[in-house]
Amino acid sequence: MSATTILEIYNGREITVTDGMLNLTSLWKACGGEQRNKPTKWFANSSTCKLVEAVGKKKGQDSDLTKFVKGRNGGTFAHPIIGLAYAKYLSPEFHIWCNKITVTDGMLNLTSMWRACRRNQNRKPAEFLRWEGSQRLIDAVDEKLGKVGISQLINITKGRYGGNQVHSIIGLAYAKYLSPEFHIW
Repeated sequence: MSATTILEIYNGREITVTDGMLNLTSLWKACGGEQRNKPTKWFANSSTCKLVEAVGKKKGQDSDLTKFVKGRNGGTFAHPIIGLAYAKYLSPEFHIWCNKITVTDGMLNLTSMWRACRRNQNRKPAEFLRWEGSQRLIDAVDEKLGKVGISQLINITKGRYGGNQVHSIIGLAYAKYLSPEFHIW
């Protein structure tokens, strides 16, 4: 594991993504670090095993969904779907917060996606939204939804939880624009 990105900060603790995998150890520490809620204990649950199996079937892969790394920079790492389930296990409030950094009012946060994809300087959200192909997509989505207007498809906000929130169809196109691997993720 190598490329680590700070996704957000919660309770003064960094929430990190490494090689596209959510660091469950960072989630655990940010949520209080109680021994009974350690990621390894959560993975011992039969329901967690079933979840990992289901994600593997859905994604068409049986490996690379979780990694357990020992050492100073080690931790428990998992596919984001598994990570969000772990956040829910830690606390309902924390789960809501974790969802908020990626999904706000049903819209996907392009800024969080960009951060998770190691901040590719050539693929910033604003550049994607200005791209001619994106403009055609936005127009097509607006047409399909009955001319709801740009404000219903794109919301740009500033501040700690700010960013470029977009309709899910546009967000999925941005994920593909960032990288094919991230789109599958």
